[in-house]
Amino acid sequence: MPAHQRKLLKNHFVLGFVPFGGNFNEFMLPFVSEMKEFEQGKLMKVNGEDSWVIAGLGVVTADLPQGNDMAGVLRHNANKGCRTCTASRESFTNLYQDIPATSRYHHTTDVQFKEISDESATTRQNQLCIQYGLRAKPNILDRLLRERHLQTPQDVYHATAGKIGRLLKLTCELFSQEGENEFIKA
Repeated sequence: MPAHQRKLLKNHFVLGFVPFGGNFNEFMLPFVSEMKEFEQGKLMKVNGEDSWVIAGLGVVTADLPQGNDMAGVLRHNANKGCRTCTASRESFTNLYQDIPATSRYHHTTDVQFKEISDESATTRQNQLCIQYGLRAKPNILDRLLRERHLQTPQDVYHATAGKIGRLLKLTCELFSQEGENEFIKA
């Protein structure tokens, strides 16, 4: 599908919302099973004619914690808790960050997941998870053909809202009580 058509709302599908307290893997299992068939191609009737239909997962949108879960990355408060890079928390504000060197790449993450799963000692597995900033096991969506880091982009609203909220909090902490009251009135 051409890029301009992918952006059209009619070509986006909401699968559903995992019920509060529900298990994401259980919820997604039927979808993943069905998509595996479509990745291989499936003969279907389209407008009364037999058509070979091939489909795949496009982009997954989620807020920050769930997006990290879907990318197989530890949560954002971990030392390397960014789903698109391996920069440590201490280097987030480094203007000279080597982005290609710190970016997460699907093939590299696959090797790291294999190293974690091949380790028999749980303690060593946990150490590797911390070292790589990854969860112990890949997400159920990794059973599909996808690029986990590129197809789970950062959720702009939550990322921006979080930064604005933090900036506002820090700004208010600089004010005296009287100054904060005046700022809130304005």
